[in-house]
Amino acid sequence: MSALVTVHTTAQGVPNCHCEHVRVSTRGNARKFDPYACVIQLFVMLALLPLAGMLADTIMQNAFSERRHYREYKTETTPDFSDVRAKVEQLDQQTKSQQEKLLNYGEADP
Repeated sequence: MSALVTVHTTAQGVPNCHCEHVRVSTRGNARKFDPYACVIQLFVMLALLPLAGMLADTIMQNAFSERRHYREYKTETTPDFSDVRAKVEQLDQQTKSQQEKLLNYGEADP
């Protein structure tokens, strides 16, 4: 339900308010399920989901008063783990070479 408010000023300069209520109702029959319409609704919803996230990010970064904090949390700097990854690969190579040495130990030529 919505209301329309109009304000008029009387001859004495006193505001006079009138309110008109507008009632909106819908009717329909839910007797038949349409799977085609349901699938279309589902795919439209899934297609618009990334757009909603992009819109929310844009609004949060540009419109709100706390946009500086949002930008800081969104682009938080994390440590670089590439050196750790290289160290893990090096340890894996050492472990493999040690295992090969142990397996080949009994196969030495006499």
